[in-house]
Formats: sequence, structure tokens, C-alpha cells
Amino acid sequence: ERIDATRNQILIEGNKAAALGSVFGGANVLTWYPITPSSSLAEYTEDFLKKHRVGPDGKPTFAVVQAEDELAAVGMAIGAGWAGARALTATSGPGISLMAEFVGLAYFAEIPVVIIDVQRMGPSTGLPTRTSQGDVLKLHLLGHGDCRHIVLIPGSVGECYSMAVEALDLAQQFQTPVFL
Repeated sequence: ERIDATRNQILIEGNKAAALGSVFGGANVLTWYPITPSSSLAEYTEDFLKKHRVGPDGKPTFAVVQAEDELAAVGMAIGAGWAGARALTATSGPGISLMAEFVGLAYFAEIPVVIIDVQRMGPSTGLPTRTSQGDVLKLHLLGHGDCRHIVLIPGSVGECYSMAVEALDLAQQFQTPVFL
């Protein structure tokens, strides 16, 4: 008898796991601007929303907006959070740098939003096809003033899923931006 160690297991990468976590965590607004290496996370999220978030009338119960830039993406996500949506955006280091003022606004205005930072090598531009942890401190302090953000740091693909769910819950609970 052959033992199958991978029975009931799936092969999945972090961006797809985080996309599933976002959908099953209740996200109903996704705003994003294409940027490596986070674009696939937004694309997966949109695909999963189309599959799992359609009402009985066949109409979507979610909104996805591909913005004209990172500022617009986070601005729309913050606006959606302010209006009561479970909203998120996905980006990487350069996008995080551009989002600083809006994130500070959301922090001080107590607006829930999730920002998923699929990191590159080092903070800001770094190397677009390699990963690192160079953005961690920048995320914790992002904004102009006395900001201390919640930052969830997955250590596995499974945590990319579970922490996406947790990030949405924490943003609602504490009415603040949460980074993953």
C-alpha cells in the first residue's frame, strides 16, 4: 500500500493564498495598480471574487478597480473603508512609498483598510523580481507623524492565507490601516 504524503494537499504560492484569504476574509472592495510582484495577488483576488461573490441575481457583490496609480488605489480603498466596505489594495515597496500621506490620513481618521505589501529586495524600488523584508519598519511607521501601524508578517504560504483574513478583521476591530 502506497502512502501518499500529499493527499488532500494543494500546491499554491503566497500571492494566491493571500488572495483566497482576502476573499474568504470578507473583502468586497479591491483597488490596485499593477506593480511587480503584487499584480498576481490582485488578479487572483479578482478571479476568486468573480467565482465566490456573485448574488442570486447574477450581479457581483464586490467592486474591483484598477487605478491609474498607487495614490489613487490607496485613496479609493480608504474611501471604501470609510464607507463601510472591507477594502484592500496590493502593492510593493515603491507603491508603499507613494501611499504614505493617504495611509497617515487613514490612521488619524480611524479608517479601516488593508494594504498588502508583496515586498521586493530592500525598501522602495529594490529588485522587482526578488523578495526581502526591507519594508517592515517602513510599514510600521508609515505616515507623517506619530503612526504605529499593525503589520502582519507571514512566515509561510499558510500564513499568507490566514493573515489576510486576520488583517481584514483587525482593520475593522481597530478602525485603522493594517499591513500584510
